[in-house]
Amino acid sequence: MVALKALQAMRIDAADIAQTALATLAGDRFLTVVAGSYGGGLLTLIDRKLASELLDEWQWLVPHDALPIAATAFGDVFIFSSAQGVQFLECQSAHLEFVDADPAWVLDEFIAQSSIVEKVLRQPMFEALAKTKRRLRYGEAFILKPWEMLGGQRLVSNYEIGELATYLSLVGQTAGQALA
Repeated sequence: MVALKALQAMRIDAADIAQTALATLAGDRFLTVVAGSYGGGLLTLIDRKLASELLDEWQWLVPHDALPIAATAFGDVFIFSSAQGVQFLECQSAHLEFVDADPAWVLDEFIAQSSIVEKVLRQPMFEALAKTKRRLRYGEAFILKPWEMLGGQRLVSNYEIGELATYLSLVGQTAGQALA
């Protein structure tokens, strides 16, 4: 079994009874990991149902077998592919970055690194937004208005809370058309 110390350090706020999408791929290694919103929404472990909705509009970029396993509070997604391991999809730049072949290491060690918490999960901005607005519920994200790809600036006053699935769908469509 995977201990996932990093997730245990973040209190789970909105547990989903369903298994994580990752349990579908990795079986017993992730059966004890609960899908839900961790740290008030700083990181969301995605369940199978939500996973099935998130990458439809990103097929032009992600591997064909990509499965979203976790999302940041800002709608960026960690995806897993059997051929390419864990990659980080930074949505506003439509950029995929390889993280590691082992999803357990990513969820246990990588996301626990202070530099990752600060720069990838963007905890300082998250905390400012959570204080000004509220913590996120499962399936939500802080969405910059206008989007960064459309000139939006990362100011607390420019964020709204919205549905993660809708956001990823719209950004995927827009980025796909812009880069075609």
